[in-house]
Amino acid sequence: DAVFVSIHMNSYPDSKYSGLQVWYSPNATDSKVLAENIRNANIKMLQPNNKRATTAAGSSIFILNNAHCPAVLVECGFLSNKEEAELFENEAYKQRVAFMLFCAISEFLQNTAQTP
Repeated sequence: DAVFVSIHMNSYPDSKYSGLQVWYSPNATDSKVLAENIRNANIKMLQPNNKRATTAAGSSIFILNNAHCPAVLVECGFLSNKEEAELFENEAYKQRVAFMLFCAISEFLQNTAQTP
């Protein structure tokens, strides 16, 4: 089965905002499960104080609104936040983010493969 993961960096006019955020498709039930896997892995591995909830995408996120497989959009952090932007200049930090996403997606795929 197909899984869609779109990886982005966020930005906002107010520089106080930071942290990974996950949006999920409302069209496939497993999308929320995948989003929660990513959120939980992020809290466990990178950002223990991140309180951002996963959010169902509305019509403004075209790709998620039209996806019919498990689909998420991951905003890995805010480039408009100086401290967070500096983290993403560090290759080791980018590798940690990539590994966290790999772990979360792998867990999701393993669990869905076991479900009939």
